[in-house]
Amino acid sequence: MSVDNASGWFGLFNTSSTVVTEERALTLSTLYSCVKVVAEGVAALPWHTYRNVEKGKDIYRSHPCYNLLHTRPNPFTTSFMFRETMMVCLLLWGNFYAWIERDGANRPVALWMQKPWEVQVLMQDGKLFYKTSAGIIPHYDMIHVAGMGFDGIVGKSPIRLQAEQLGITLNSQKYGADFFKNGATLGGILTNDSGVVYRPEQVEQLKKMWYGDTHGPDNNHKTKILGGGLKYQRIGVPPEEAQFLETRKLGAVEICGMYRVPPHMVGITDKSTSWGSGIEQQDIGFLKYTLLPWLERIKQEFDRKIFRESELGEVYNDFNVNGLLRGDIKSQTEHIQNMMDRGVYSINDALSFLGRNTIGPEGERRLVQRNMVPLDRVDDVITLEQSKKSEQGKKNTK
Repeated sequence: MSVDNASGWFGLFNTSSTVVTEERALTLSTLYSCVKVVAEGVAALPWHTYRNVEKGKDIYRSHPCYNLLHTRPNPFTTSFMFRETMMVCLLLWGNFYAWIERDGANRPVALWMQKPWEVQVLMQDGKLFYKTSAGIIPHYDMIHVAGMGFDGIVGKSPIRLQAEQLGITLNSQKYGADFFKNGATLGGILTNDSGVVYRPEQVEQLKKMWYGDTHGPDNNHKTKILGGGLKYQRIGVPPEEAQFLETRKLGAVEICGMYRVPPHMVGITDKSTSWGSGIEQQDIGFLKYTLLPWLERIKQEFDRKIFRESELGEVYNDFNVNGLLRGDIKSQTEHIQNMMDRGVYSINDALSFLGRNTIGPEGERRLVQRNMVPLDRVDDVITLEQSKKSEQGKKNTK
């Protein structure tokens, strides 16, 4: 039994009589930019395999899966390209699939991406399978990151769900292209008040003459001389009255909302935003509300498919997002200083936050603001100061 519905993946009509497909939707510059921003945002983050240790977590570089995620999922694809393609599939088709190639010891050795429109999800006797062009693959050998859906198994294509609005935006784009193709000239009629009735061949001749001299970008703003009592009367609604530009802008903003991308990231700077008061706050909002949900979907699916059952809870994959949260140099300095003054960060913690190498065991000591005293000596310092005050008091009473 199939649990997905691929019948409309190659095109969907809407009430605007426009066929909307994933590839055609990419011709909308705002949608293309949104997909690019999110896909590259995920692809650029460091992706590591970690293991739990006594004092937190440690990058597990010797794990067999480390290079699959961090460096090269297969001999032909970099980690960046793999994740970029993953996000493009999710943002357009709502699903990403990758076959897990394993060795004789059942360890993953390669991840092979599958075209989402060629994969069919099947449920048989309570078991999940994936039908691909290469054959049937059991669920434990297929990475399947699913977007928002209705059954908890298969994601729905955002393009299909938003086909109505995208159809309107595509129509407005085509209208604009046709408008300027015709030299920004709307349709009209030629009239003759003399009452002359033209023969069919004369009508065709007039049409050729008119279109040849007035249409196309090379004929913009040229003056046309009409003879024989001909008059030109424009018909149709001017684009301003039809709110052509407003429709284009509204469509662009709605696409940003569809993908939760701050408008300024795709070049829309004339609209107010609720993402924050500054660019830095908007970027943090982009991380929290756009990237993090996608990162969590990816992490959970990869954890349960590429690591052994005995490793779950101890070994896991994760993305390092600290770089996006750092802010400018001034904000970084203030944050690190505050954390070190309160004993939250050690020197090594601060160096790790900045993406730099630690300095060894001596960098693990934590300090507090009281003249930067090591935590393990705070009591000694307090006792010593109290002793000094007591001695001073005795001297003053003599």
